[in-house]
Amino acid sequence: MPSLRTPSPLRLVTKPMSSGREQHQLDPNGEITLLMTRFVQYVDDSSDCQAPKDSCGTKASSHREEGISIRVSSRHLILASSVFRAMLEHRFGESQTLRTLGSVEIPLPDDDPDAFLIILNIIHGHLRQVPLQVDFQTLTQLAILVDKYELHERIEVFAGFWFNNLISTIPNCYTDDIPSWTCVCWVFNKPEEFKRVTRLILRHGRGTLTFNELPVPSFVAGEQLPLIHN
Repeated sequence: MPSLRTPSPLRLVTKPMSSGREQHQLDPNGEITLLMTRFVQYVDDSSDCQAPKDSCGTKASSHREEGISIRVSSRHLILASSVFRAMLEHRFGESQTLRTLGSVEIPLPDDDPDAFLIILNIIHGHLRQVPLQVDFQTLTQLAILVDKYELHERIEVFAGFWFNNLISTIPNCYTDDIPSWTCVCWVFNKPEEFKRVTRLILRHGRGTLTFNELPVPSFVAGEQLPLIHN
């Protein structure tokens, strides 16, 4: 089982979602059920003046975890990802259970379920379910998953659409989004844009950088970074 490095981001909604587990069947005959968690923050959007407020006088918010299950084909996962191939064909516990019972549940609590569902639809050929545009937060989560499960080739065409739609939003000066842009440009093999954002890192100074285990090359935070700009 691969290590789980990056937690799913919080989604902000104005009211609680259903308490039941959200279910997706990408292959009705699939032997794998991925168990995932969506972390949701919801705020009281009621106009009722009696709505609870925090100590600053703003409307209170609450956090919630939503369970999600996605039924998928082991064959599709194995063909798409060397990480899943190792998990399901070698001597990992998931592989043993799959051979013994014919099916297995795999918990992936720290992976973003909405981004993963996009990738899984691509892997399973449900291309009409795949968006051609995503927001930057989702693009970052897609990059994390692509790197983690080694899915670069399978999502390459769609990654081009997603990236090109957001390329005009790459900052011209250092912002808190630059570490995520560094990750996105590296994972999706965008060398010119990668140089552009790492140049901003050089100007900003690396001492205060926080990558939060985003998949970026080690030299970005090391002494070799100036060499790629010389």
